[in-house]
Amino acid sequence: MATKIDPKRIRIDCDTQPRLEMSEAVITEYAEAMERGEEFPAILVFFHEETDEFIIADGFHRYHAHMRVRPNDPILAEQELGSIEDAIWASLAANKSHGLQRTNADKRNAIRRALLHPRGCQLSNRQIAKHVGVNDKTVAAIRCELESGAEIPHLTSRQGLDGKEYPTASTKQSEPQPKAYCVHCINYSNQQTCTFDGSTQVPWTPACDEFEPIPPEPERRIVPPVTNDYKIIEPPDRSKKPKTSGQYKPRNTLAVDIPLDNPQLAAVELRESLGEEYLKQCFISVRVLLTTDHSDDPFPNLR
Repeated sequence: MATKIDPKRIRIDCDTQPRLEMSEAVITEYAEAMERGEEFPAILVFFHEETDEFIIADGFHRYHAHMRVRPNDPILAEQELGSIEDAIWASLAANKSHGLQRTNADKRNAIRRALLHPRGCQLSNRQIAKHVGVNDKTVAAIRCELESGAEIPHLTSRQGLDGKEYPTASTKQSEPQPKAYCVHCINYSNQQTCTFDGSTQVPWTPACDEFEPIPPEPERRIVPPVTNDYKIIEPPDRSKKPKTSGQYKPRNTLAVDIPLDNPQLAAVELRESLGEEYLKQCFISVRVLLTTDHSDDPFPNLR
């Protein structure tokens, strides 16, 4: 239940802000809205009984806007019991579904801090992804970076979503998983900026949850060269008259010059001269002739 407390009792210097920088424009916008009498959701604070202090975990922009407009008035806050570590852990889940949208750099910073947190070091990638509000593949990439730099220990098991311990992927297979970095992302421009949110990124920054892999180049089909591996056919003796069957006499004849040493070119010449449809009919007839016993006449109607 939200109650109003003295804002001067709230500590904002406990490193509970996962954003890399605050937005002055948002604070000004909130302050102007408060002056008009608009109501804002309660901020989240943790009450530390040992020091009798409130530690802010969510609502930094609202807090600063309130202090600018009415610093002596109480502020609406949701209160929970806990230490500074509890407040830091809760702050890593802030703004994943409300408030000012986080940048990719803010998300990566939240993941990094979650992996370094005492509560998050034993959790699985999916557990941390669910808490921070990102993709578990992004968590895996940043975890690998921290493990390779010896900033966090390499674990053989982690706690899953159901609370049980499961072996890590590295213990199941010998080959490491491939990594994805900004340089492999379609959103990474040549100016070392992320076209998704405009932030400047080093090429080897681990990929975020907006990662879109660069599609591979299409395979080039190698067309084999056309070879003239054909037998040269001796031209027929045109002094002899062709044999005809019965009384058949050709009509509507057309003389076509075709090369006898290149069947491909001959086919092209026939298609240009006779047309595709007529050439298809000729091909059907030729196939019938070649598959019929020479002792039989496949076309008796032509006699």
